[in-house]
Amino acid sequence: MTFSNKKRPHGAIRMSVVIVLALVVAVVTVAFLSSRNGSQRSGPTEPLSVDGPDTSVQSGRSSPDAPADARASTPSTAEAVHAPPPAKLRFTVAIGPRVLETTDRATALAFQSIYVALLDELRSVPNLDLVEVRNSADREFAPDFELRAYVESRDGPSFHVSWLATRGGVGKWSASIASSVPWTAVAVARDATQALRLFPFPPEVSRPVELEAVALDANRSTEERFAALTELKTIPQRFAFVGRDERRVVAVAAADIVANSVDPEVRGRTWTAMRKVDDPYLIEPLTDSVLHDDAELVRLEAVRTLGSSFGRDAKAIAALEYALVHDLSAQVRDNARWESLDEDERRAYVAGTLLRDDLSDPERLELLTADVSGFRGFIDPRAAQALVAISSRARPSNEESAPEDGSGRVNATEIVPLLMELLTDSSSDEIRSAVASALMRHRGEAGVQVALQQAARQDPSPQVRAQIAFLFRRAGVNLPGPFQAPR
Repeated sequence: MTFSNKKRPHGAIRMSVVIVLALVVAVVTVAFLSSRNGSQRSGPTEPLSVDGPDTSVQSGRSSPDAPADARASTPSTAEAVHAPPPAKLRFTVAIGPRVLETTDRATALAFQSIYVALLDELRSVPNLDLVEVRNSADREFAPDFELRAYVESRDGPSFHVSWLATRGGVGKWSASIASSVPWTAVAVARDATQALRLFPFPPEVSRPVELEAVALDANRSTEERFAALTELKTIPQRFAFVGRDERRVVAVAAADIVANSVDPEVRGRTWTAMRKVDDPYLIEPLTDSVLHDDAELVRLEAVRTLGSSFGRDAKAIAALEYALVHDLSAQVRDNARWESLDEDERRAYVAGTLLRDDLSDPERLELLTADVSGFRGFIDPRAAQALVAISSRARPSNEESAPEDGSGRVNATEIVPLLMELLTDSSSDEIRSAVASALMRHRGEAGVQVALQQAARQDPSPQVRAQIAFLFRRAGVNLPGPFQAPR
């Protein structure tokens, strides 16, 4: 049989050749797209070396491969759903040699067994590389944490473990157990390690999901569910010690809890726990709670968190302005107003409220203490003088108010704790001096005289210390212990 090309026009191609070419093009295209997607999704396939450079994400920095305009702007809600870039997955703990500060042989032997058990417990912690350091001068790496275990005699032998964070922040935590308490070496080591795993050691990466499940489990006790929320807030801090930013996973877990919980107290406590987490992912679910949640408690906590963490975001500002005008709760509206004020306006609001002539003393305090959060940091000298005036009219805590008493006086228990906070926390010498004078009138209240005696010795201002000493002398009360009036 012979084949002829006479019926094909000039330049025509056989059908079989076309099919082969099409298949080749398809294979090349699939290979190209596959390699492209693989390069975009590729990441470290094994934990980063602890001795290598730290490429973790800190303070929400964008990847250097991201577009310039994306790095310069705040992440949008759409961008928030993406997983955070790969970060350091393991941390190192350097533990020094045992330190014995005791001559008691039994204590030294007991401590040796505890130390060995502690090493075993630490080795069982996931993602932890334990390194025993015999001589700190010979150490060739910078650990994430340093541990110093020591024993000393202090009215009888005691075991102490102390540890210091050396990366991502500073801090010192310690635990101890007296030898008079029944214990075993394994139990002491386990308790110390568990304390370290709660803080400052970073948890396992699955921990936020576990905490979310506990918070959503209606069969758990209230204490367990709220303890889970409290721990959830600590996770970004604990990861920060090893150079990782895990705010996003915590924010997502919190948003899921609010979206899936039927318990308004759980939703409200979740937003309270998220205060200062500062992840933009939270803006949209917080705004949704402010605008649509049926529970006043949830809207209130959402307003407070939205204002304290995202007060400059346009969407947050719009939600606060809406709540200020339209929310049915006066308390929510008051907090929305407060969160919308700048620092000068907040100081003016606090002083103006305390100086209002149309309100009784209890009403003035209630307007602040019950309705707005964080007002203590905005008490200026005018507001402090108003509090002093209110305290001068306050009745002692052991004096009962008669039902027909219309004087509008507050009970000392309502104002004294606030004055004591100002005595120790205020940075203004003028304010501390004023509240010290006011507290001398209430030195019979619980804890007041002790606080004044402490201020007479430790206040940073010699003038304030001298004034408090003078007030004690005028009241005929001696300051116990050594005291020298400033010259």
